[in-house]
Amino acid sequence: MPSVSIIIPAFDHWSLTRQCLESLAAHLPVECGGEVCVVLVDNGSTDATPSEAPDLGRALFGMRFTHLRLNANLGFSLGCNAGARVALGDLLLFLNNDTVAESDFLTPLMRRLEAEPGLGAVGPLLTFPPDACGVVRVQHLGVAVGCGPVFQHVYESFPVEHPLVRRARPLQAVTAAAVLLTRDTFEAAGGFHDGYVNGCEDLDLCARLRRQGLGVAMEPGARLTHLAGQTLGRHAHETDNFRLLMDRCDMDFRPDLDTLIRPDGYAVAVNEWLEAYVALPMERAPQGKDVTDVDALCAGLAAEPLWDTGHALLVRELERAGNADDAMDAARLRFTLCPTLTALRGLLRQAKAAGDERARAQAEATLVAVGERLRDPARLARLARVFAAQARDAGQDRLAAAYEGWIGSGRVAA
Repeated sequence: MPSVSIIIPAFDHWSLTRQCLESLAAHLPVECGGEVCVVLVDNGSTDATPSEAPDLGRALFGMRFTHLRLNANLGFSLGCNAGARVALGDLLLFLNNDTVAESDFLTPLMRRLEAEPGLGAVGPLLTFPPDACGVVRVQHLGVAVGCGPVFQHVYESFPVEHPLVRRARPLQAVTAAAVLLTRDTFEAAGGFHDGYVNGCEDLDLCARLRRQGLGVAMEPGARLTHLAGQTLGRHAHETDNFRLLMDRCDMDFRPDLDTLIRPDGYAVAVNEWLEAYVALPMERAPQGKDVTDVDALCAGLAAEPLWDTGHALLVRELERAGNADDAMDAARLRFTLCPTLTALRGLLRQAKAAGDERARAQAEATLVAVGERLRDPARLARLARVFAAQARDAGQDRLAAAYEGWIGSGRVAA
């Protein structure tokens, strides 16, 4: 087996890093044994990381652990590149410190990369921690590209046991929260571009790999829990990052949402503010608008996560039973999977009822942003025409039809 170096950039959040390291030590592949090394890139942490990481790392991994202490927080790209320079492995696994291994995820990734010579990078299935009902849901299963372009996670928040989670799909990009590639491939691509600030680095790298004729893929047989959104200011530079990505890689990404979901029998829809999403065709919607049994609704939604009526019924029944927190969680899940204005307003109402100030503030901020877009219907109509043309050019006819239907729906003056 080739040697592997796991490169983990970290800035503060020592409790997360410790959990990540301990989980890795508990689930390293047996056949690799001492061939797996760990490089912790300490990006100028000011908490307990610099004092506690060296001892814990040596206790867990012995001489296979390197604590690379940087004098300042250089960010994700520079931190990962610095870690790659001191790593010894033939393979490089870049891993966020807010991930948790619960099984051997590395062996399936290595086997996939070895079995497909044209594969440049492969990532594992990333999941959220179990929700209040004990359901484990998808966090990352690959990136779908919408018009604009807009990037979104494929089937985010689907139950991880859903059969569609196991299906292979042609992808243009995967997240760098957990991604494996050979050292030669990484170096030939030039590493992570250092112009980004904690965002879009992975999209840029995947674009450069595909320029070289290499593919990117997800391996659902490899799985990690991802405690997403832990980095302070994670989205503070989105605008600048996206602008740089478009300057460098605008021609590398084409809309593919319909391509990814068509084999699964789903439709594409466009909501009030022109966000494209995966929708359940009316003819496939489960029957039972008067279902009041919570267990039956949960079972129906596990089988068909995009059943919007089922989500609304579940919220209603939980609210009737006085379970305000559960009703709010159900409303949040509904908005994630079926992002419409009705679902957003419902989420805000449930957040207020549950007294969850953070959820209320987030829902209100989203509603304000949506309202600002809706106040300029002429601009939305122009965007809809542009997006329809982009979709047609990319062969995404159903997506184009969804935008054209939005224009003709009477929502705005054409």
